Amino acid sequence: MALLSFQAGVNVILSSKPLTALLGFALFVIIIIPLLKLFEKLLLILVKHTETTADDELADRLNPTAIWFVSFWALRYAYRYSGVIQSFSTKIMAVLDTALIVIIFYGVYVFLDVVIDHAGKRIASKTKSTADDNLVSLAQKSVKFLIIVFALLAIFSSWGFNITSVLAGMGIAGLALGLALQATLSNVFGGISLIMDHTYRVGDKIKIDTGEVGVVKDIGLRSTKIRDYDNKEIVIPNGVMANAKIINYVKPTKKIKLKVKFGVAYGSNIAQVKKVVLKTLKGMKQIREDPAPSVIFNEMADSSLNFTAMAWIDDYKDEFLSTEEATCKIYDALNNSKIEIPFPQMDVHVKK
Repeated sequence: MALLSFQAGVNVILSSKPLTALLGFALFVIIIIPLLKLFEKLLLILVKHTETTADDELADRLNPTAIWFVSFWALRYAYRYSGVIQSFSTKIMAVLDTALIVIIFYGVYVFLDVVIDHAGKRIASKTKSTADDNLVSLAQKSVKFLIIVFALLAIFSSWGFNITSVLAGMGIAGLALGLALQATLSNVFGGISLIMDHTYRVGDKIKIDTGEVGVVKDIGLRSTKIRDYDNKEIVIPNGVMANAKIINYVKPTKKIKLKVKFGVAYGSNIAQVKKVVLKTLKGMKQIREDPAPSVIFNEMADSSLNFTAMAWIDDYKDEFLSTEEATCKIYDALNNSKIEIPFPQMDVHVKK
């Protein structure tokens, strides 16, 4: 009798689509949800053994999203099968579709957010610039904004709205906003190009085609800060820096050539001048042997024979002091060798 009653109850349920849909959804919740929870725990155990923490965060944040997605998908299928409240079926299906769209786009956002955060921080940790950190934050906010926009468009479409006019309006608004923020966007994209091209880094000594020379202290998203040798901070928009001709004293190496220009009197022995100056340069500790120092006879000027002494040192940071030391030693060496150092003069002959 009990068996017959049970079979009769089953037949009643199976003969009714609403009851069948309700039973199917209940069995899904009772069986599938616990299985998903178990899978979540196993997945969290597995990802703990990896080197990166990105997969741990993804598993922790996406597992609840997966459960919600499967649950609403099952509810949508159950309602569609049941055939109840047909007069409001379109709106009910739109509500369920909206929930699924929100869940899907949220899952996409979580995935991209975690990937950008971990990849960006790994890259930013290798540099002293704050632009990398700002770029990561900008990328995360941009992704969040785009996800919200596309999610809203998908929701409007599911409710039967014509999104063509919305897209046209967004295009016009985007164009107007781009024109209004043209200078700011130019600086932002200039900063991105400087980061991608590795034009210079924090700590590099650079010279800009407008004449500014100094050490890079910070590369922001909109501007670059340079500390000159008078201890003044120069802030230059990245849009300007991206289009400027820049000399980087650090690249390809820190090695740099110093130059000392000097003149001797007419009648001086050129070979002796070169010999004295080369001996002086080779006697300096910071001067490299390779490439070897050299002395060039440049010109026969109005009052002097002009030369340029050139030598290489290992670090551009020593250029100023090394040049000053070389100038002093060349002056002393020429005086000790009785080589006259002239001064500009003009002889005036008065004709009576």
